[in-house]
Amino acid sequence: RLGHARMLPLPIVAAALALAVSPTGRGGALTVLGGAIESAGVGEAPLGWRQMGGAWVRIPQRALPWGAVHFLGGAALGAAPQLVYDRLLSEICERAQVAVIAVPYSPEQDHDKLARQVSRTFRAATAACEAEGLGPWPAERTVRLGHSLGGKLCAILACEPGAKERVGTLAFNNFGVEDSIAIATDVLQELGGAGGRDAEVANALRGAIGIAQAVGRAQGIAVEFAPSPAELDLRLAAQYGAPDTAVWTFESDTLDSSPRFLAALPASAPRRVSSLPGPHTAPALLRLSASAFGPALGVLLGDRSLSLGDEELVDQIAEEVAVWVWPAGVKRASKRALPPAGQASAPN
Repeated sequence: RLGHARMLPLPIVAAALALAVSPTGRGGALTVLGGAIESAGVGEAPLGWRQMGGAWVRIPQRALPWGAVHFLGGAALGAAPQLVYDRLLSEICERAQVAVIAVPYSPEQDHDKLARQVSRTFRAATAACEAEGLGPWPAERTVRLGHSLGGKLCAILACEPGAKERVGTLAFNNFGVEDSIAIATDVLQELGGAGGRDAEVANALRGAIGIAQAVGRAQGIAVEFAPSPAELDLRLAAQYGAPDTAVWTFESDTLDSSPRFLAALPASAPRRVSSLPGPHTAPALLRLSASAFGPALGVLLGDRSLSLGDEELVDQIAEEVAVWVWPAGVKRASKRALPPAGQASAPN
């Protein structure tokens, strides 16, 4: 890998190393990418979102929420859920008439620690909502929903003693460190920023992460997520307690770990599976200028506007999630809740 990386243009190799090497163990490429997305969204929270208890909260426009969806985005993308997942979560909020509590986070190697961190933020945000007369929402009225790594964090929380919340996963991912760089390269390529250098960028990132891992092993530093994929499989089989699990996969997703997740669940665990068109990043919808990103990403992305996602597909995902979230036996008043982006709001 190192030898191959040396054959690539020096600026690309240097940028890839800057992304991949993380002396603090806090996610390397994904942390840098997430930080760039988060910075781009500073001061640009879409209408309807409020920061409460360290989370981003959205309340339905036409009804008091009967329950809540706790949402965790994917690695990097989850750094600014109010921006990256605005369309998805706004639609779920209105269609299912639930509060949405989206917790931003930065990826790191210790996923157990990360799960505890986001759980504390969920509780703080829920308490802030209750202080304003919203809720309470007991576990039976709370759904945990996660995209990619967010799905893994939801699964970890569902293994805690007494867990009673339903769990939904979108493009579930449980990769080890060695394979996780594929997520960063996939996001970069879906953003459309690599242009004709896709292969060079991917090879440079893979080579750089290999170097980082070799250096870490030589220094006795752990270069694997905790829990590892195998450790999570064992934990799921022994401790998973969600009363209902919904799994959404995507037809052109090359990063999906859903089959392994489903195989690891206890045989008695209720589950449902649905397949939709689209790539691993299908739940996200993002439009940004390349100027919002830092120097390392700038070399890889080039000078251009960046876009991610398809609005119609996001709405399709939101409808399926809303149908699952909605209480069984209760008729929904309406299917479509929000107008297409850029159009005026629907009348009350």
